[in-house]
Amino acid sequence: MPMNQRRHPIARAYAAVVILLRPVIPLAWIAAVVWATIALPDLASAPTAPLEDLAAKNGAASQAQARATKRFGFPLSTETAVVQRNPRGLSRDALRRQLLGARAVFAHDDPALSDIRAALPISNAARGIPAREHGTTGVTYLFMPPSLSLETSTAEAHRYANRALGGPRGSVVGVTGAGPARLAQFDEIEHSLPIIEAASIVLIFVVVAIAFRSLGAPLVALVTAAITFLLAIRILPWAGEQANVTVPKEVQPIIVVLLLGLVTDYTIFFLSGMRRRLRLGEPRVAAARATVVEVAPIVFTAGLIVAAGTAALVAGKLEFFRAFGPGLALTTVISMVVAITLVPALVGLFGGRLFGKRVREDGERAAREAHVQQGRVAEEPARPGAESTEDSAPFFRRGPLARLALRLTRPVTAMRRAPELAHEHGTAPWRLFVARIAASPPVALVIAIVAIAALAFAASQVRDTKLGLTFIQSLPAKNEVRRAADAAQQGFAPGILAPTEVDLEQPGIAARRAQLATLQDLIARQRGVSAVLGPREQIQGAPPVTLARDGGGARYAVVLDEEPLGAHAIDRFRDLRDAMPGLTRQAGLGPGVRLSFGGQTALADDTVTRVLDDLKRVAVVAIAVNVILLVVFMRALVAPLYLVASSVLGLLASLGITTFLFQEVVGNEDLTYYVPFAAAVLLVALGSDYNVFVAGRIWEEGRRHRLREAIAVAMPAAARAVTAAGLALAASFALLAIVPLRSFREFAFVMAAGVLVDTFVVRSMLVPALTSLFGEVAWWPGRRMKPARTTDLIERVGLRAGVGPAEAERATRAALCTLAERITRKETHALARQLPPPLADHIREAARRPERFGADEFVHRMGEREGVPDATARAHARAVLTTLEDATTDRLAYVRAQLSEDYEPLFHGAADGAEPATDPTPTAPDPPRTEARATGRSTLRD
Repeated sequence: MPMNQRRHPIARAYAAVVILLRPVIPLAWIAAVVWATIALPDLASAPTAPLEDLAAKNGAASQAQARATKRFGFPLSTETAVVQRNPRGLSRDALRRQLLGARAVFAHDDPALSDIRAALPISNAARGIPAREHGTTGVTYLFMPPSLSLETSTAEAHRYANRALGGPRGSVVGVTGAGPARLAQFDEIEHSLPIIEAASIVLIFVVVAIAFRSLGAPLVALVTAAITFLLAIRILPWAGEQANVTVPKEVQPIIVVLLLGLVTDYTIFFLSGMRRRLRLGEPRVAAARATVVEVAPIVFTAGLIVAAGTAALVAGKLEFFRAFGPGLALTTVISMVVAITLVPALVGLFGGRLFGKRVREDGERAAREAHVQQGRVAEEPARPGAESTEDSAPFFRRGPLARLALRLTRPVTAMRRAPELAHEHGTAPWRLFVARIAASPPVALVIAIVAIAALAFAASQVRDTKLGLTFIQSLPAKNEVRRAADAAQQGFAPGILAPTEVDLEQPGIAARRAQLATLQDLIARQRGVSAVLGPREQIQGAPPVTLARDGGGARYAVVLDEEPLGAHAIDRFRDLRDAMPGLTRQAGLGPGVRLSFGGQTALADDTVTRVLDDLKRVAVVAIAVNVILLVVFMRALVAPLYLVASSVLGLLASLGITTFLFQEVVGNEDLTYYVPFAAAVLLVALGSDYNVFVAGRIWEEGRRHRLREAIAVAMPAAARAVTAAGLALAASFALLAIVPLRSFREFAFVMAAGVLVDTFVVRSMLVPALTSLFGEVAWWPGRRMKPARTTDLIERVGLRAGVGPAEAERATRAALCTLAERITRKETHALARQLPPPLADHIREAARRPERFGADEFVHRMGEREGVPDATARAHARAVLTTLEDATTDRLAYVRAQLSEDYEPLFHGAADGAEPATDPTPTAPDPPRTEARATGRSTLRD
């Protein structure tokens, strides 16, 4: 059903403009793409962001590294190392080259290596070096200025490996470390991006073609996606330059799949609305205009919610997220703007040719049927579920059996109305029948309990989630950086590439060698420590590495027995950090020692801690933004709260499933630290995106139908569109698994699983069930429907009864009070919700246990309340009941189902504005009232 266009003047005006300009809009977007391609930079040419953007800046580890550089000349922590390894043993020449290369760097003998500040070699052939093997492996740590880019520093490391160490002749395995690992990730992403783009094109075509069973519809999706993509890859780097922000290359595939997924979703929403209207026989241009009126506000609001939700990442402190959030937000805005202009223009131009022969035939048949119906006088619709003639038995007139009989009319009426509603909305009757059963409160309660229990059980796994930085371990096993790291760990310990630096500062501490040696032994005995290098290894006359030249500092390189950036290493580091104050006192160094901790593990700890802090901050902002925008869109407060809560529950379930799969099944020790964070923001935003479409349909139908009928009518059509859109979006994110990086495969899984959970559990089952259970409260503090004004209602009654306002109001109140004695309390309250407040309060106060009595007694009781003869009361009853029939969404179908057949003449009064009817004989209604009944709309409310 089209939305009430009188309620959306802005959408109606926008639709008129877009459809009017439909031949121009595609040409304008093509021109925009050409201009952007010529004038703006390409996303692929954007510079790489420094490694610090992925980690915590100005944290304790960064500050410790700055102090170490100032006191010792360079930190022990480095992002780059060269690994040499020969399982049969390194040759003397290889060991000699390792030492001579480091000496040349310190002495600045080779101008070609001038960008390297220091080189620190270590070999498992040296005595006192704890290692798994002996004489097989050497690692040279390279220290470079932080101003060097990742490309330059990695190139310098390769030059050192070939020039100083002899390359393969010197048993060089490769260059490794966090810096080269990130550069290797860039290479993997760049190699995979064209495959992702090609696979996305195929995916969009297949999903949309299957959803609409045509070849025209997927072409619309592809054209829209192509224009959006070509614009986004130019606008994003340009916007980054203007804001002095570098979009991290790690997020470029995410931006691509988000863009294509959103465009496909929004295109499916428009195409679904257009197809439905064409099947109902609406002309092409009129159907396109009505589709824009209905769908454009939904897509606009959904786009704003996703954009605002992702932009909430700027509330974090990590530079990675502060660049990631605006990039995703701008991508969403571009997708939304193109979708709400280009897609309506294309569907307006091509119409039924986009959907195949069957849709056109259905539309032609519906148009012919509608034309035939216009020439007929509509007959009075049958009263669904009407009672049989009154039983004279007293126990069947009132009491438990009477109440039971009346209560049974509600489900019977609901089921009998299902085929009529299905035909009216172009839905298969069995779909609406199933949806109506699911919307009934008992069934909805079961669905809600099962769905919440299942989601909560999956979400319980989140407590076991561990976070780590997977720069090296994320790479494929054949990658040089990964092979070099594995070689180093085989010869030494897992933490050899990134030792934790423990710095001690105290005047004269360098002279206290005995206490420092004792502390070194104490550190080596701590759980998780594999080896410790410190002042004991400082060679007399060699460049100072572990002792400061001014004597005020000493430091240790602590090699952990875990991969240095993983969750287990972070736990080991935290234990060591907490134990160090006691160890220094135990070693006799006194309480005045200043301790600081540097290195990649300390930096990973700072980063994970910052991520968790950011998550709390960003979560509050993102949830608040989603709730506020949903409140504005839905004009309600309760519904947005449970809608966002259901999205959060679905998110937690997805994270729990991901944790279980990757940590328990696959055996990884952690998840990449930014994966749960980015997934959380995206899934909540996308969940609200689908909320707008699903809840928006329910809200719109709720203005024309009873609540649970509105759910039953809205869900089949919404479910088809949401299912197709959800599958397309989930498959788009799944394509990220093409990138051979562990972090991308984690992200691909959590996003695909999250979208599927949201599509098939949250949106299709939980949200309709919760809406049914909350009932009218979901619209609080607003109202689901706006009833007629009291004066208008009384005026219509007076016109029908031929009386003045005072008599009409007295008759209306008498009829409502008598009707409340005849029907169930639940039906009384349902009727009251569609009446203006004074009359609604009156009928609620009159509600009581129902009593089954016939039409004559109804008229008699009403006459007693009015103080008029039965003949006059009968005319007044017809006027009131007919007016109520016109004023209610279901035309009193459920009320009439609780009345016996002898009430039939009371529903044949004069139409609006007609002369009063005094003849009790039923007469055919005149055209105005017939039109109101045929359209299902209330002439009173319009």
